[in-house]
Amino acid sequence: MTPKNQLGFATRCVHAGQEPDPTTGAVSVDNTYKNTAGSGFQFAISYGLNLGGGFSIGPTLIYRDVKYKKQSLDTPTGTPYAASSTVSTPVDGELKPMITLVYRF
Repeated sequence: MTPKNQLGFATRCVHAGQEPDPTTGAVSVDNTYKNTAGSGFQFAISYGLNLGGGFSIGPTLIYRDVKYKKQSLDTPTGTPYAASSTVSTPVDGELKPMITLVYRF
């Protein structure tokens, strides 16, 4: 079979500046979700060790629980969706450990 008899396929696409993965050829698109109209609470508990001179340091645990009423989507291809009410409530609940440095004056 000569090269003239072979079928060839090609695809040319624009992917918003994203380069394809060299191993798979897949292009990942970054979508950005923005949640608004949120309500909830945050709780923090910490323990401080006095270092002197008004400084203290210690571990802190922060728990946050927020429920959002509206969500919008922005894609790199330029097709934004305006903020609209959601069918199911997006919830952001997390527990974060931190090290806190405090200066008291």
